[in-house]
Amino acid sequence: MTETVEQIVHESEAQRQFVRVRLPAEVLFDGSTHNVRDLSSGGIGIMDVPKSYSAGSTVELTLTLPFQDFSMDIDLRGHVQAYNAQTKVLGIRFTDLTKQQISLLNHILKSYISGDIVAGPDLLNVVARDNFVKIRKQNTGPASAPDLIRQSLPLFFITVLGTMAALFVGSNIIENVLMIKANNAVVEAESVSIVSPADGRYENNLPEDSVTVKVGEVLGMVDGKPVTSPCDCMIQINETKDGQM
Repeated sequence: MTETVEQIVHESEAQRQFVRVRLPAEVLFDGSTHNVRDLSSGGIGIMDVPKSYSAGSTVELTLTLPFQDFSMDIDLRGHVQAYNAQTKVLGIRFTDLTKQQISLLNHILKSYISGDIVAGPDLLNVVARDNFVKIRKQNTGPASAPDLIRQSLPLFFITVLGTMAALFVGSNIIENVLMIKANNAVVEAESVSIVSPADGRYENNLPEDSVTVKVGEVLGMVDGKPVTSPCDCMIQINETKDGQM
């Protein structure tokens, strides 16, 4: 005996059937999408099926369960139990269900009967050990520019911080490993003395504040003969005054 209520279909215990619930859902079956008449953890009733199927035949289907913020697809397999040509309702009994699929169906049906809200994290916890479902967010259209900026800001700051940290570490490595530091350093070089090419009075040719000279640069004149610099060097001591013998 079958007693029909608004959303639940109760069947006798002797029939070894499941409690079937009428809930808004769709099923992709034989290349077409159909509304679900009723659903249980053991089977499904599919509406508006245009052709009959022989009892016992194996069919593949994808059950789509819509929720508030997302929908979920479950790939299932079953055997045809019966087909009502007048109402065009096809009854299918699930086969080869995994423990996770049974747990998932029971969780959804119990939540629907009790009026609880089904949340994505709860479903993920139920099916965490299996990968047979595909949870997808509802497509609300392309993201706006502010949303894209808001989503990109954390990645931008992480990239900037990572780059700064890499530069800081690199500079420390170069400074501490590849460079030698000295608090007290002395630079020594060869000293070159310049001898007058002749006897006579020295006529200075350098500015008073000169510190360096170039090779071949004329430093002064002695008896008409030039005194030139033998190198590119610094003036260490200049003891000759202008007009001095």
